[in-house]
Amino acid sequence: MEFDKPINAATDWLCGTWEVGFTETRLILRREPAQPTQSGREYGLRFEIRDNGEFVEYFTAPCGNDQFIHHWIGNWKLSEDDQTLILQIENHPIRFPSEKLRPTEAYKKGQEFEIIERADEEVQLQLKALEVEWAIEALWKYERQK
Repeated sequence: MEFDKPINAATDWLCGTWEVGFTETRLILRREPAQPTQSGREYGLRFEIRDNGEFVEYFTAPCGNDQFIHHWIGNWKLSEDDQTLILQIENHPIRFPSEKLRPTEAYKKGQEFEIIERADEEVQLQLKALEVEWAIEALWKYERQK
């Protein structure tokens, strides 16, 4: 997949760090607060969308032994009509041999999300193809131990 569309003022609204929530069919991105919380720590799933076209997905937890902790890097782009966000993971290192969380094949090729709602502080993305029970399953697969 070619990620050669230039980043400009039309796409600048998307750049930054987003807290990610999800429902059955949608990912809900909420802009990170400018100031840290009282504890100074934020945990959970985050997307970092950079103005150079790079995309980082990471998950943190208060317990460093959480099964979903990861830090993956890839690319992002918007469709020509700016209605579809395409996220692609290219680098997904494995921290421990026992780690079972992986990006899906669709995520490695470029997962498409239709932009349903867009505001300064929140963006809602709908999966283009609803082939999963929960939106997060379009991005993650968890390989169970055999």
